[in-house]
Amino acid sequence: MTSVTQESVPFITYSSYLRKRYGRRVQKVGIDAGFTCPNRDGSLGTGGCTYCSISSIRPEYCRTIRDVPGQIRSGISFFDGKYRDQGYIAYFQSYSNTYGDPSVLENMYRQVLEMPEILGVSVATRPDCISPEIVAVLHALQNEYQKEITLELGVETTEASTLTLINRGHSPEQSKAAVEQAVDSGLRVCAHLILGLPGETLEQQVRHGTRISRWGAHGVKIHHLQILKGSPMAEHYLKDRWPQGQKPTLYTLDQYIPVLSRAIQAMRPDLVIERLANDAPQDMILAPRWGGIKNYALSQRVADYMVTQGLSQGQAYQEVP
Repeated sequence: MTSVTQESVPFITYSSYLRKRYGRRVQKVGIDAGFTCPNRDGSLGTGGCTYCSISSIRPEYCRTIRDVPGQIRSGISFFDGKYRDQGYIAYFQSYSNTYGDPSVLENMYRQVLEMPEILGVSVATRPDCISPEIVAVLHALQNEYQKEITLELGVETTEASTLTLINRGHSPEQSKAAVEQAVDSGLRVCAHLILGLPGETLEQQVRHGTRISRWGAHGVKIHHLQILKGSPMAEHYLKDRWPQGQKPTLYTLDQYIPVLSRAIQAMRPDLVIERLANDAPQDMILAPRWGGIKNYALSQRVADYMVTQGLSQGQAYQEVP
């Protein structure tokens, strides 16, 4: 089988979006700004979501450097050794990065936006940590610095019953409201979704992408459910005992590609597909283990599969209820 070329990939990739916007290669630099989460600090609950292990999303340089500008400089130094003449997006990655006093948050974001190497900022957070005040701060900063700000919202699932099962602590209505509020303000929005959560049928998993498309999201990060060391799900997995209805679907790579392709087919045709699968460190993963396939290799396999099956992004978007 002939591999699909970059120009004929049947979905919109994040790299193509960045090159079109900035005219060069752009790299994200992850930041741990010391935030917590309302689902961990007792505001909503403790222990976090059942799939969550925070150690899996903290870059190594964030573990030894505490100040945000220092983390960025360290990250840029790391990536500069691999690629020359590239720009950077600062990615507030760990926990809920809008969960704080708006004035304090504004000062922190401003430190990053003032760095000349930084072309834009991505802020990962929860839908229930979005308020009109936070959106107003981000909107004003985007206008002042003329640098794109993206809110990465952990929607995860659009099914209310699943959100309860995974102890997420917010509703689909809150997700929809957060996406729409940010989009209406002029911010870019990337929604995060997880495929394989407990109890969800293929049809439900496909519908998530259609729904966030209709809410107005500009991009999506798709993750497959992984059992990570230190997560509540890990305890059930290691004992091979799951509470009623809480056993997730642990896709093999060969099983995941058709499911992912169906999901992409049902998304809005101009939605930017920013990620295709989870990429936790290999030493954190209990299951499923895919042998460390790289994102570019997975993207190629998905593109080849979709072309072979006659599938393309947006092809079934209007058909999904």
